[in-house]
This record gives sequence, structure tokens and C-alpha cells, in this order.
Amino acid sequence: MAIGDFNATLSSNEKTGGLSGGKRYLHFGNFVDLVNLHDLGFRGHPFTWHRGNLFERLDYKFTENLKEWNKTTYGYTTTRKRNLIHKLSTVQGKKDLLGANHLAPVEMEIRRELENVLHHEELLWKQKAQCD
Repeated sequence: MAIGDFNATLSSNEKTGGLSGGKRYLHFGNFVDLVNLHDLGFRGHPFTWHRGNLFERLDYKFTENLKEWNKTTYGYTTTRKRNLIHKLSTVQGKKDLLGANHLAPVEMEIRRELENVLHHEELLWKQKAQCD
């Protein structure tokens, strides 16, 4: 993934005003195409930079393989969450059934890890929503 201010535009609708009137920066566009990057987009004002009457979108978020990124990132989080919920349920069941209070620290550690995964999942969904 690449995120940053690239000081170049990818299409004519990402620039208004100025002398060049919205031309795509050829080398930048060719590079993005060559390495098969996909613009993840953003929400908000269509231009990220301006001076006088010149407005341009210069900030981008790219990923190399959108499907693989989505599968790896969200798939891992979902699997990890499911496994932690199962572990937590198992530990809680043993505590209830056997009165195994020595499992309380194990339960707390699983809960902390689950909270971390849930927080990460929330951040990922917020990022994904910004890309739509």
C-alpha cells in the first residue's frame, strides 16, 4: 500500500484552473498502470491542494491488488475474531462447569486480545467506508 502526496494527478477531472488545464501527468499515470496500483479513493473535497485559482487532487491511497488486500486484511481479522470468541466461550464454559477460577487470568487475556481485534476491525471498516 502507498499513501501520500504525489504532486501529480491521474486524470483531467482532478485538476481545475492553471495553465495546463487538467492534463494527466504521463509518467505518474504510466507508473500507476505499470505496477497495477488501484486508487482507494477518498471522501471529502475533490481537491487536496490549491493556490489561487488552481485546484488539484495530489493525495492518493494505492494498493497493489485490491482483492488480495481485502481478503488478507479482513479475512485475517474475521478469522482471528471467530477463534478468540470460541476460545473465550470454551474458557468461560470450563469456569462455569468446573468452578475453575484459576482460568480467570486466561479469560482476561483472551478478552484483551479480542478487544484489540475488535478495535482493529472497527478501524478497518472506517477506512473501507472512506474508500467507497
